[in-house]
Amino acid sequence: MKQLGIRYGLFAGGFYVVVGLINYMFELSTQGSMAGVLLWLVPFAVTFAIVYIAIKEFREENGSLTTGEGVKLGVLIGLVAALLASVFTVIYTQLIDPNVMTDQLAAVVETWEDQGMGDDEIEQALKFTEPFMTLTFAIPATIISYVIGGLIKGSISGAVLKQEAAV
Repeated sequence: MKQLGIRYGLFAGGFYVVVGLINYMFELSTQGSMAGVLLWLVPFAVTFAIVYIAIKEFREENGSLTTGEGVKLGVLIGLVAALLASVFTVIYTQLIDPNVMTDQLAAVVETWEDQGMGDDEIEQALKFTEPFMTLTFAIPATIISYVIGGLIKGSISGAVLKQEAAV
């Protein structure tokens, strides 16, 4: 299980890195709600497929599968993917483009201005938003969300692919 989890976790993490690069290169997270939906939906679908395939491979190798084994494998894949994506985020935001978080925050402020928010409202909103746009928040949030995503995807896949051991 460990080898499968690591291998497929690297696939999922690699996919998240590619999505992150595309997002940063084309500034998709600042393009509006449709881009935001696609930035969530496409990675969810692709990583769901990765978890499903990994669990199916586990079942074929072992001749059986419990839902719990599916959950464990999904969580492991999510954890490996989160670690890889977090390393990428640190490298990108600290070495490749140290201004990316500032640029994203500026785009958010511009959106607020376009929506008619006043200076006082924007200042208040920034006090709430800025702490969430740091690596101190982003890395643990990434790890937690990817592990929870792996848990959900593993639970569903494990339940669908569950197979009792032949007696």
